Amino acid sequence: MKVFSENLKILRLTGNDVQDFLQRVSTNDFRKFEDGTVLRTVFTNDKGRIVDFVTVLKFEGAFILAGSSGKEEAIKDFMNKYIVTEDIVTEIVNTIKYTLIPEFDNDYEFMSGCNYVEGNYFYIDDYRFRKIVVLGLNDNSDFLKVLLEQPEWLDNASFKDIAIENGYVYDGKELNEEINPLECGLKEFVSFNKGCYIGQEVIGRMDSQGKVPKVMVKINSDFALKEGDKIYFKDAGTENECGFVTSAGKSAYDFTGLGFIRSTGLNENFKYYINNDAERIIFTKQI
Repeated sequence: MKVFSENLKILRLTGNDVQDFLQRVSTNDFRKFEDGTVLRTVFTNDKGRIVDFVTVLKFEGAFILAGSSGKEEAIKDFMNKYIVTEDIVTEIVNTIKYTLIPEFDNDYEFMSGCNYVEGNYFYIDDYRFRKIVVLGLNDNSDFLKVLLEQPEWLDNASFKDIAIENGYVYDGKELNEEINPLECGLKEFVSFNKGCYIGQEVIGRMDSQGKVPKVMVKINSDFALKEGDKIYFKDAGTENECGFVTSAGKSAYDFTGLGFIRSTGLNENFKYYINNDAERIIFTKQI
């Protein structure tokens, strides 16, 4: 088992109005959210763009929000903007986040399908992103280390390469206010049967009309990619810019990346290449 560990600050929300508030300001449906359960949701701005993608745990009356590393203040500011007279207290709490990346064997099965609480630890099997998040509300990681039976610990660079290679969406390069949830595969965390929320009109119209501006793709190439590289294709001899690279990494066999291609430029017959250089062909797969 390969394990990546990072320090993470989380938000803790308390008060009588938290659940109704989350229902009104985020994409998922919190009406039946019970104590001891986990729900993932997206906070979007009034243009339907991503503020952050968060895991919400309800435990003993408190709501614990774990989002992207470094976005704690942004989420707190976003919520405080819409808290007027509600009974809600927001605080940022230090914790530890472990993200487990399974190797290609049966190691993953020992925690597959679980969302549960044990003591001060929360386990979330994140099937959509093929990883498990373990949140500890204290700094004692001995219990977790025993559980994992001396795993191989990854550094930041190694985790980034594995994440990109497997198409994980895990940080602000793909989760930001230039992207909406439907563009990066988060539709399953958007409820279309609930009432209004921030950004609902834009996201709902985009879905009903089937007009998602761009889609996220995994990229493979035999040369190094760079964040910000432009993606092109040729059609009938005309060169067209159609997308961009957001994350770049390296696998054991080639170079990898994540990026976005505009929907109008998606065609399985097109050959995509980087930065006006038709010899630098890339291979893409929609995530």
